[in-house]
Amino acid sequence: DAELAKIVHRLSSNAPLSLKAMKTLIIRQLDYRDDIPHEDVDALLQEARQSNDSKEGVRARLEKRKANFTGT
Repeated sequence: DAELAKIVHRLSSNAPLSLKAMKTLIIRQLDYRDDIPHEDVDALLQEARQSNDSKEGVRARLEKRKANFTGT
């Protein structure tokens, strides 16, 4: 239980837009179908890459501190 709690905490500490893209991709993969459309997932990933949270994540890592994600 303690190990699971660590994993959940680590995942939930990620940037909200990244979590949204990951969740969409995981749900899509669970369909186990070939030729699954992915344009919407590509758009979510692009949004996450261009977000303020992405920049904050890089800054926090370089400054060796916990990121303060806002979902923007």
